Amino acid sequence: MTAKLGEQYLPAAPFIAWLADQEERLRAAPHITGGVQARQPVRQVLARRLGITDRTLRRFSDSRNGDGVPVTSYLQEAIEDMLWHAGVELWEVYPQPEVVVPADEWCDRCVEMVTPIWEKGALVCPWCTPPAVRTCDVPGCSTGHVADRLCARHLRMVRDGRRVDRWRPAMKERAA
Repeated sequence: MTAKLGEQYLPAAPFIAWLADQEERLRAAPHITGGVQARQPVRQVLARRLGITDRTLRRFSDSRNGDGVPVTSYLQEAIEDMLWHAGVELWEVYPQPEVVVPADEWCDRCVEMVTPIWEKGALVCPWCTPPAVRTCDVPGCSTGHVADRLCARHLRMVRDGRRVDRWRPAMKERAA
C-alpha cells in the first residue's frame, strides 16, 4: 500500500473479526435462511449491506489488497464508508482506548497545583520542566541546539552542496 499525504490507516484485525461475526449472525438469522434471500450466499448479502462487491468483500476478509498482496491495515476512509452503509459507527468496531487523565498534583517549583504530563516514562510538571534538547541527526554527531534536524555545522555543509552522511570532527578537535 502506498500511503498518500493525509491518509490514515486502521489495523485490519478488528475489521476482519467484525466481518466474520457479521457472517455468522447472517447465517444464524431466520430471515436469511428462509424466504427470498435464501438463494443468495451470505457473503453477497453482507457485501450488499456494506455497499461493496463480493470480490471487494473477499479481499477485505482475506486481508489482501487489490493485487492479492497481504496487508495489515486498511484505509480508514474505506472502512468508514462500509460501516456507514451498514449503519455501524466506527467506534463500535475500533473502540478507543481509555484515556486516563492524571489528577492534579502539587509542584514545589511552581508552587501551585498542576496537571502533570508524561515525559520519558514519568509524570512531570508541564510548566517548569525544561524542554528536551534535540541533537543532530547525523550519526556520531552529538551537537545540541538543533534546528531542522541538523546542527549549524551540518546545515552549512548541506547548503554548500557537500554530502553529509557521517560525522567528522572539526580541525580543532583533531589537533587535541
